[in-house]
Amino acid sequence: MPNPTSSTPITRSRRNRQVSALTAHQAQHKRDLDRKTQRALRQRVKSRLQDLEDDLARAKADCSVRERNLMKSVQSLRDENRKLRSYLDSIGQFALNWAAEGGNGDDDDNGAAVDEAESPIADLRISEEAPARTDEEPRPVYDGTQQEASGEAARAIDTHDYTHPDPAQDVTTTFAGSTSMPLGQMHVSSTGTSTALGQSGGTQHSDPIPPPDEHMQQVSQSLPQPIMTPPNSTIRPVWPSLNLTLYQPQFGATISSVLPKHTSATCPLDQILLDFIDSRRSMLAKGYDIETVLGPLQPSLQAILHPGPYTPESHPASRVLGEVLTTFPHVGIPQKLGFMFIMYRTMRWQISPTDINYEGMPRWLRPTATQITVPHPAWIDNIPWPRVRDLLIEQPDKYPFAVFSELYSQNVTVNWPYDDMDAVSTHADNVQLNQIFEKHVRKLSNWTVLAPFQDYLPEMIPAIYGKD
Repeated sequence: MPNPTSSTPITRSRRNRQVSALTAHQAQHKRDLDRKTQRALRQRVKSRLQDLEDDLARAKADCSVRERNLMKSVQSLRDENRKLRSYLDSIGQFALNWAAEGGNGDDDDNGAAVDEAESPIADLRISEEAPARTDEEPRPVYDGTQQEASGEAARAIDTHDYTHPDPAQDVTTTFAGSTSMPLGQMHVSSTGTSTALGQSGGTQHSDPIPPPDEHMQQVSQSLPQPIMTPPNSTIRPVWPSLNLTLYQPQFGATISSVLPKHTSATCPLDQILLDFIDSRRSMLAKGYDIETVLGPLQPSLQAILHPGPYTPESHPASRVLGEVLTTFPHVGIPQKLGFMFIMYRTMRWQISPTDINYEGMPRWLRPTATQITVPHPAWIDNIPWPRVRDLLIEQPDKYPFAVFSELYSQNVTVNWPYDDMDAVSTHADNVQLNQIFEKHVRKLSNWTVLAPFQDYLPEMIPAIYGKD
């Protein structure tokens, strides 16, 4: 009897299932199963392909329906846009007709210019009265005493001697003794006098500061009154008589062609800006190349950083603005560079009001409705805050140039956190704004004012820091 605990393995014979070992019936059964399996597999593949084809057909149908709906929506928007353009053209036609009719009566009514600014219809106007006027339009009328006194005052101040050379030569601006007194502290008087606002450009603060109201009153009384247009005179048109037909808005013109309304010069800075812009528009009217007239996209900062003789590569626009800014010795380099950015961009657009130059200005620098409809001094266009510009235009007697310019130039800051020279970069021996600095000053929140400005003009703080 074998021992069950023996380690000898029990071998079992395994039967190999081979076709050759199958009987005829078993082989036939196996072939039938294989055929059935193959048919089932082919059917599943066919069904899957059919499902995918059906899904693709449904997707194509849905896309076609969606495309038709989108095309209908686009066509509807185009029709609506066409109607809106038609309405805008009708409004523009009405405004131009009204302006032409109103312009014919200006000679009979000395107060027409004032009534026009106060009229609600003025909001619809998209162009100046300049198209309806001629070169014979009367200038502001002054008596002989005022003219002589104003001439003496201009000679006494000697802020600039602007010349219009032959068109074949480049227009330049020279300032005789411009550094002797900052523009922000000079004021032309109808009595032929001039004065400086402070003894050292506002840098001496040893005396106690009076209350805001008293300070404003003292400064206003100590300064001569600005050259204002007499009540019975005609306001100076925005576009000079030598170039009246250059920038007349056409039907379908974009908003970039609508320029601010300017009065006659109320300070030396106004005169410099208006004369230079007029001369450049005249060059455009005579067919000069746009690049020659406007200069490079980026201003040259040579006059600000290294005052002295100019290089031939320096464009007149950069030279003029550079000399203006050098008359503010108490202003820091970053602030001067910020002022240069604003004034250069504004000047380019006012000389050539194209879409490119308009879009080159930050949104907050573009003119407001008040700037477009109400005549105002040209220097206001270079203030960064839109609501502050509106306040200056709406209340010119409360904020004269001499008072506001002193407070503004001494107390505005761009809050540049790096070294002053990091704000500029050199390209081919030309000093330009650094791209990082330009991006910094393009952000309006970086333009703030110091405590003295807030103390003297608290009503402007909401306009500076408020959300428009």
